[in-house]
Amino acid sequence: MPRLQPGDQAPDVALYSPDGTLIRTADLWRDRPVLLNFFRHFGCIHCKDLLAQLRQENPRIVEAGARTIGVFQGSPGNVGNHCRERSVPFECLSDAGGEGYDAFGLERSGVTTWLSPATVVKGLKLYRRGLTTGLPHTGQDVRQMPGTFVVSKGGRVRLAHYNRDPADNPSLDVLLGALGAS
Repeated sequence: MPRLQPGDQAPDVALYSPDGTLIRTADLWRDRPVLLNFFRHFGCIHCKDLLAQLRQENPRIVEAGARTIGVFQGSPGNVGNHCRERSVPFECLSDAGGEGYDAFGLERSGVTTWLSPATVVKGLKLYRRGLTTGLPHTGQDVRQMPGTFVVSKGGRVRLAHYNRDPADNPSLDVLLGALGAS
């Protein structure tokens, strides 16, 4: 699947809530913009960092009239447990089969991407701040790259950020800017 560009219609795919309810992505942005984050795997230290930042900044995202959605590999129950354990204040959805990752053009990478000098250095800094890394859960693909999308009410892509490496998360200022927040 080609990468999405600003102005493209965001794909409508099936994801699942922690209780197993089917959620269509088109329903997520029916009445307000969405900050849609596709995470690598539960043990990814860079994903844990972004998740913590989004947890802290979620009130500003809500104030901007948007909602935050986290999409994770893994069963609905495991996704629910992961988000509950981290007190995530926004909706977390399962894409166990990877169809959403594929539809949004998120690629898989090799070990040289995960172990690039920039990724390792940032990971060590996060480790010193108290974050830890871990192995992916069964069924999670460690090669899956993350990405972040801002989708407008009605489903047009405002921002498509494809991580070059696991540490290449967009800044919250960029995300808030794409949502129209200051």
